[in-house]
Amino acid sequence: MGLPYGFKAKANRIALDFRKRLGLKPESPIDLNSLAEILEIPIVPLSAFRKSHPDQVRQLTRFDRDAFSAVLIPLGGNMRILLVNDSHSRGRQNSSIAHELSHVILKHPPTALFDSSGKRNYDDGIEGEANCLAGLILITNEAAMYIVDSSLPPSEARDLYGVSNDMLQYRLNISGARLRAARTRKYSRTS
Repeated sequence: MGLPYGFKAKANRIALDFRKRLGLKPESPIDLNSLAEILEIPIVPLSAFRKSHPDQVRQLTRFDRDAFSAVLIPLGGNMRILLVNDSHSRGRQNSSIAHELSHVILKHPPTALFDSSGKRNYDDGIEGEANCLAGLILITNEAAMYIVDSSLPPSEARDLYGVSNDMLQYRLNISGARLRAARTRKYSRTS
């Protein structure tokens, strides 16, 4: 299932708007804690529960790390927290946080994690939208162009934007930044 027509452009505008609200340039990295504050969503690391739930935290941080990345937990009313598995790499944590915050920004309705038969609930449509917006929150189209135009080495770009190599390569490809830069170079050589 694809994204609705125009959604990618809309998502980039949303990511740019939050940068503007935070006093950032369109190509600037974003501090996800500041974004979470705007949205009034506290980010809580899984390790905060190490003393109260040692067996569960050990299971999710040592033995079954891939079982859990992040989740929005309703606390009643409009209050909720974002619980993140802080045993993951910085890039993965940031992708997970941006994904969960994207659900909030897009006003996706909360869903139960599992259906009545114990099967994981998964809506391709809303998950695709959240994935798209999360990538743009981390690296806007303008940031992707900045990375390519400035010939920023991948390791520096990953550190600057707090993303994994997979996310960096995905955003540079899907944004068209590499293609646009190549066309610009080709055009400038022929003129």
